[in-house]
Amino acid sequence: AAENLTAFKAAVNAVPDGGVIYIPSANAPYVIDTTGGLTDAIEIDKRLTIVFDGDVQSNFGALQANPPCIFYVTADNVTFTGTGIILGEGTFDVTISGTDSTMPALVRVTGDAFTADGITIDTPYRTGIHLLNCAYAKIVNCNFTGGPTEYTTGNTAYFGIRLYLTEKINISSNQFYPDATG
Repeated sequence: AAENLTAFKAAVNAVPDGGVIYIPSANAPYVIDTTGGLTDAIEIDKRLTIVFDGDVQSNFGALQANPPCIFYVTADNVTFTGTGIILGEGTFDVTISGTDSTMPALVRVTGDAFTADGITIDTPYRTGIHLLNCAYAKIVNCNFTGGPTEYTTGNTAYFGIRLYLTEKINISSNQFYPDATG
């Protein structure tokens, strides 16, 4: 998992602005070390397209001040596309609550004009895609699956997509399933 984290970060650094990163299906799922939290996530800090053919999976999902995250999108005009899956590590805790700054997410986005098209978010530990303070995001044709089968009161819900201080967002033609069996 630590080697995969390092390799993904190196790929982001090596690809020029406006380039494409392709995640192949061979050797998937690629387990990513998320124990370092948001500060050690794979930061997408330039305009890129990431094509998911293979799956990427988190190895940690506990609520903490520095929340776990696989991808932290800080740049504008980033696109996630393909048929691959972004997976949580399978832990659910319906008793936890969190703030926008401590909410675990598989993908956290603060850049404008983010696009997710066709990917699957499976078993997020808390939130699949968390849009914070961004505009013009587009989440279309995606599948969101997995999560607890019951919810408690308060701020303990799980979210396929969570929005906070966002504007002009297009969320359409997505499918939401309670678990992998539909």
